[in-house]
Amino acid sequence: MKTHVDFLGTRKFKIKTRDFEIITDLPEQKGGDNTAPTPPELLIASLGSCMGIYAARYCETAGMDPAGMSIEMDWEMSEDKSRIGKIDVLLNIPNAELGPRKKAVIAAVKTPYEGGQLIGSAAVLKC
Repeated sequence: MKTHVDFLGTRKFKIKTRDFEIITDLPEQKGGDNTAPTPPELLIASLGSCMGIYAARYCETAGMDPAGMSIEMDWEMSEDKSRIGKIDVLLNIPNAELGPRKKAVIAAVKTPYEGGQLIGSAAVLKC
């Protein structure tokens, strides 16, 4: 699989992957035109949607209904602004009674990311 990134000027880039194009930009105060999400915003959005895929897959395998599921990502940059410092994740599955499966759902969602240290200790996941 390939992804190609083109510089469009100021702080704007066009990302091409498969048959899709995504634009990223920075806010005006950081030298951009504020026309698209920032790269860290896209990273968080990608992480959240990946978590959703794992959660939905777990629900379907366990016979639970993932309809209406949502993931709230509350995050901030590190103090030195060099990386994402903290991510709080709230997974809401309104049509499923998690009960004793709550820990298993959290483990199913977190394991692929923690194992590769993509999020490491920066993320706190709650159901």
